Amino acid sequence: MDRAILLGIDLGTSAVKTLAVTPQGQVVGRGSGTYDIEWVREGWAEQDPEAWWAATASAVRQAVDEATNHFGGSRKAEILAVSLSGQVNGVVVLDEAGRVLRPAVIWLDQRSAAEAEHINHAAADLLPQTVLGKASAIHAAAKLLWLLRHESARLGAAWKVLFPKDFVTYRLTGQAITEVTDAGASGLLDLSHRRWAAPLLERLGIPGLLLPEVTESPTVVGQVHSDAAEALGIPPGTPVVAGAGDMAAITAGTGVIAPGIGCAIIGTAGQVALFTESCPRTCPDGLWAMTHPMPGAYFWHGLVMTAGYSLAWLAGVLGTGRYDRTQQPEGAAAVALLAEQAKGSPPGSRGLLFLPFLDGAATPHADPAARATFLGAASIHGRGDFARAVMEGVAFNFRDVFEVLAGLGACAVRIRIGGGGSRSDLWQQIMADVLGPELDVLEELEASALGAAVIASVGIGVFRDFASACSAMVRIRRNLVPDSGRRELYDDYYAVYRHVYSRVRDLSHALVRLGQRAP
Repeated sequence: MDRAILLGIDLGTSAVKTLAVTPQGQVVGRGSGTYDIEWVREGWAEQDPEAWWAATASAVRQAVDEATNHFGGSRKAEILAVSLSGQVNGVVVLDEAGRVLRPAVIWLDQRSAAEAEHINHAAADLLPQTVLGKASAIHAAAKLLWLLRHESARLGAAWKVLFPKDFVTYRLTGQAITEVTDAGASGLLDLSHRRWAAPLLERLGIPGLLLPEVTESPTVVGQVHSDAAEALGIPPGTPVVAGAGDMAAITAGTGVIAPGIGCAIIGTAGQVALFTESCPRTCPDGLWAMTHPMPGAYFWHGLVMTAGYSLAWLAGVLGTGRYDRTQQPEGAAAVALLAEQAKGSPPGSRGLLFLPFLDGAATPHADPAARATFLGAASIHGRGDFARAVMEGVAFNFRDVFEVLAGLGACAVRIRIGGGGSRSDLWQQIMADVLGPELDVLEELEASALGAAVIASVGIGVFRDFASACSAMVRIRRNLVPDSGRRELYDDYYAVYRHVYSRVRDLSHALVRLGQRAP
């Protein structure tokens, strides 16, 4: 076991990232690969699943080579198992030979809005009992219904429909299978029973045979076959564990596995997860009840639409123009500089407040036409004040999420913080002061890939359960305690923040409509 590693693969929207992790939680290898999104037309987003596979093969080779070098390079690292996390609500259509029949329709795609409305009308009585929420164009349920309606000939030749990470699992093992977290995000799973909602499928005319078998996340679903082993540079016969959708994998990668434990991930978007032992009975708009990778468990999910992106956007606006996420080195440097300048501004940003809804709001407002607002700007305010106001506004939106959850009786007594935004010591402390509970700052920022490795360790029995696996593999860099004085000040700012959305909502909507009018 001195050279043993677990491979966690996270198939993201624009890149795949792989971690080689020891059972003690040390990351000894990393790999990544990118692929493009094809915008077929406005609102239609597709990707080539073969590009996912090629990028995955490259990323795995990089991670294994780096791990081998870490151990001395005389012989390859011993791969105990592979598991995946990945973007949810994508649809991959395969024929009986396992060939891809069309590009994957990914979660960003909005073409199925009419199908979502049909689902909400036709199955209004079933949705509250099964998926605990309404359908939207994001959901795989609506995308699959669109394909059945508009590409019936192609779907007639289909054998299985898979979710993105499960396509990679299929290429690794030859097994067409999914697990409860990816299926749970699709809008087609009976959440309480953790199986496909057969009455819903029948009502919508979706053939159940198109869907893969559903298993629990830490299930060994197959072994790497010889062709895949050659492509990835790993031994044939390596066990493959089912894994989890990206947000569900984050719960394993951050240790959100017990009541009262939550996480706040400051990525491009902000993600909140809070553990719950049983399936909720209802789910309010703006929140999602989701299946947990731990068999039988669940978690609440809240979304801050533009978290780290808000600061990146500001860096672009105050610098050389619109922030370009493809300009990674330049963009990262600009954001880091702005975060440093924010340290020169006092708590409260000298009376400047930011509503962080650049591209709409998710939790708690579920309003795609919400827009960002700076309130209180004066001639005394400089770059640092605007930067700090953005950090504080994003933290207030995270607090929104946790307060909605508290109103449901789900209170966070400890929060783990990660994501790219958590690199900033200032933002970490702002989050602690705004949110209140003691924060644990995570060592590993790629929480989804780490979560996949954690799930793999449980699946093959390296650890007997998630508690022991997370105790060994999820590392905390430091703890943060909120400052009582700043906490009191932020309570007052938050009280103002809470009023801003309702006061400007109608005006924001009017401006969105005006902005869409042709000149």
